[in-house]
Amino acid sequence: MKKIVFCNIPVRPDLYKRVYDYEDSTVNVSKRMVVYPINAFLEENLQESDEWKIVFLVKKNDYSHYQKNVEAFKEEFALITKGKNLNVSFTMIETNYFETKITHDTLLLDILDVLENNTHILADITYGPKDLPIVLFTALSFAEKFMECQIDNIFYGRADFVDKKPVNTQLCDMTPLYYINSLTHTLECSSADEARKLLQSLLSV
Repeated sequence: MKKIVFCNIPVRPDLYKRVYDYEDSTVNVSKRMVVYPINAFLEENLQESDEWKIVFLVKKNDYSHYQKNVEAFKEEFALITKGKNLNVSFTMIETNYFETKITHDTLLLDILDVLENNTHILADITYGPKDLPIVLFTALSFAEKFMECQIDNIFYGRADFVDKKPVNTQLCDMTPLYYINSLTHTLECSSADEARKLLQSLLSV
């Protein structure tokens, strides 16, 4: 099975390793201290029989530390997969650190270029500028609708901050939020009130 992992890469230098609790007790998550929350999930759930493509989404400017942070992911990934015989490749999508339509359009098309039909997709949206999750959600919607892809997990590592350091870290699965967005696009109702009632009914299931 082909699987693609998208990971938003931070631009700041001060990255902290933390153990991430997971709200779903039925899913095994590593208790290893990690910088990238998705690696806590992958350590316990990654299968050697799968073909893996890791895609780094980075924003670059004269002050960003993305190259160092990409290497930090690779080192962490090598640690959690030590002893496993994996078919894995790495690729990086770089865009300039500007919030313009041209930048967003370029990023979207670049993400679509690395996607493949009939793949399972995971993502870590913890880090990076705020436009990355929005553009990524758009790309995933396209992949699901037109490329027969399946969105398995979209992770976000939340934390409280004390003296600028993260505490009470938790691995949150944002996949339901993604599917709520997809669901609203499929609703067909004659009025807004009818649509609200239908949405409330569907969310209560």
